[in-house]
Amino acid sequence: MKVIQRQPDVGYLDNMLWVPKSAVNVDGVKAALTFAFSDNYDEKKTRNVVLWRETDNHLLVPRSFWKTEDFSFPIFDIRPTEFQHVQITSKIKLDHRLKEVNGQQILLPTGEDVQRKSFKALQDASSGTLQLACGKGKTCVALHFAAWRSMPTLIVLPDTQLLEQWRVEIDKLLDVPGGVGLIQANKFDWQKAIVLTTYHTIGARCASGLPEEVRRWFGTVIWDEGHHIPAPTFCPSAEAFYGFRLSLTATPERSDGWHVISEFHVGPIIFRDLSQTLKPRNIFLWTGLELPQDADVYDRNGEIHFLMQSAYNATWPERRNMVLDDVAAAVAEGRKVLVLSGSEQEILNLAELWETGNWETYSGQLFSDIAYPTPAEMNLTTPAVRLSEIEVQQLQSNLYVVEGSIAAGTGNIQNLQLIARSIADKLEQHNAFNKFEAEYNRRKKNYIKALVPRLKRCGIMIHKVAPALRKKFIDEQQVVFAITKYGKEGLDAPDLDTVLVSSLFSDKNILQQLMGRPTREKDGKKKPVIIFYEDNVKPIIAMCTKLRKHLRGWSHEDGGPYDYERFDTPNSRRGTWKQQRQTVFSL
Repeated sequence: MKVIQRQPDVGYLDNMLWVPKSAVNVDGVKAALTFAFSDNYDEKKTRNVVLWRETDNHLLVPRSFWKTEDFSFPIFDIRPTEFQHVQITSKIKLDHRLKEVNGQQILLPTGEDVQRKSFKALQDASSGTLQLACGKGKTCVALHFAAWRSMPTLIVLPDTQLLEQWRVEIDKLLDVPGGVGLIQANKFDWQKAIVLTTYHTIGARCASGLPEEVRRWFGTVIWDEGHHIPAPTFCPSAEAFYGFRLSLTATPERSDGWHVISEFHVGPIIFRDLSQTLKPRNIFLWTGLELPQDADVYDRNGEIHFLMQSAYNATWPERRNMVLDDVAAAVAEGRKVLVLSGSEQEILNLAELWETGNWETYSGQLFSDIAYPTPAEMNLTTPAVRLSEIEVQQLQSNLYVVEGSIAAGTGNIQNLQLIARSIADKLEQHNAFNKFEAEYNRRKKNYIKALVPRLKRCGIMIHKVAPALRKKFIDEQQVVFAITKYGKEGLDAPDLDTVLVSSLFSDKNILQQLMGRPTREKDGKKKPVIIFYEDNVKPIIAMCTKLRKHLRGWSHEDGGPYDYERFDTPNSRRGTWKQQRQTVFSL
């Protein structure tokens, strides 16, 4: 590796774009590349993320922030001229799909050319974003492109669920000598032709300083669901590597506007096709249910917290039975059903009840029935008091100072001892709280451990279930109950045709991701159906109103607008949902 003496009036291109300070408004560029993010733990605090670096003579900006041809000064490309050649062989035929012919699965043309157009656009580009609708074949195109480039490829995934899914697809679609590498947790198997990692892992490693030999190893870097790149903990991975950068997403534009961060680092949209051959039947089902006054769903400001309501839904018999009745009706018509919730508690209760088959009369223990341990059970007499991490650190610091004064014999020793005892008592109360929480979590873990092997009629997708088993559930079970995170994004199940949305949202990107789940093409597939449960709760009504507005306003270019239907509203004249349900599911 050569050391290059950088001239002050010359620009350079490596993992960043080096621009002579004399050629730009330095302060203006720094301001444009400084972003303030809300702190996840304190809404009143913000953290700044800067995308620029500087030396005495150069300002370093993201590689795609400017077009290099627009400058009057010379730009030298000093990225590696060659990457290690690896023999990745693709078995992919673009714009083909397996179809059943005379009882056999045969690979036949789809009649479309979107994958070939996408691939050609990637071949002609220097980096950027591929925006295809869910089910259009982003994964196939990206893997075919990685094989065509024949360079070590790093694939960055949002979570372990998608990591496992890509591992399966790679085994099926490519021949990779030496197997697939992994950068995850303590595993650092990077010197392979294809390596998988997650945003969290590679973001943290890049932020702490990824070895230069690793950064120079990968000639191609692919970010799946690339709209996650702008997150402060993830974006360090977007500037670290020298090779071709490719973002895959159906929804590159973020509601917070930070998609520009991805555009600056990775590049603009290379190719775009959001048309959908299948369109879902979108149904807003008015439940008429109102939250009881004593429902534990309110945050410290007295406002309904959506995740708290999702958890409460798990304990609400009328609400959960309504969902399970719809699952049963869909299954009776041979449909494959995905139920989404923001609450692990609701997922586990629904799975338990569905597995028993008698949710109307079930009297056994549900996940939400797990009792919090009592002081007698824990053999503890110390009151349990929860303290924040900051409070604990402050108390520990104060105790250190007080004990130091006592040891030095300074001040009123008796008062200092009382203060030390008071601080120690508070810390002991926090330790008691931690012990109660640990026991409570152990009980919940044991419940899940006992439930999973019993599941014969359904599957569950939550963090505490291993990714490979989650993948097996979605492949093999007719009914799957999933946390929204795992169900709305990247889930590949062509036979899925029905999605029941128990926990709502209002973001258009989430809606687009969700609509892509049941609309993947497959021969003989029923009309896709998505049901949104609209409770008589003001925030829920507001979210449904916004979702309907998104559907009505969807652009023609992106396959819209989308129709929707409303059932069981007070002024509805179309008959009740129970009267129409079987007809809807039978089509």
